[in-house]
Amino acid sequence: MKQIEKYPLIKPKVGWDLEVDELFSKHQISPLVAYEVSDDQSIIALVQANLGINIRPGLVLQQQHNAIKTLPFAGDVYRTIALATATNVSHATKRFLEVVTKLFQE
Repeated sequence: MKQIEKYPLIKPKVGWDLEVDELFSKHQISPLVAYEVSDDQSIIALVQANLGINIRPGLVLQQQHNAIKTLPFAGDVYRTIALATATNVSHATKRFLEVVTKLFQE
């Protein structure tokens, strides 16, 4: 984890990547922030241009497997994705929630 401090970091704008900020805090990492960017594609383009490193969720990187080198973290690093709805929802929304819940329980 501490190796992150050795490289320029391309970071999402403040508040866009709270999980990464928590990870840095937990491991007492003080990143060398080179750029703050507001969207994933711009971040990926800057990494491709070899201007720094970034930590992105696997879902964001699924289509980027040949464009950039990805490295896994040692240990258990993850983020929580949640779903919230109003109390009274349509049948379609109820069905969607059932499908999503089933998919992610596996």
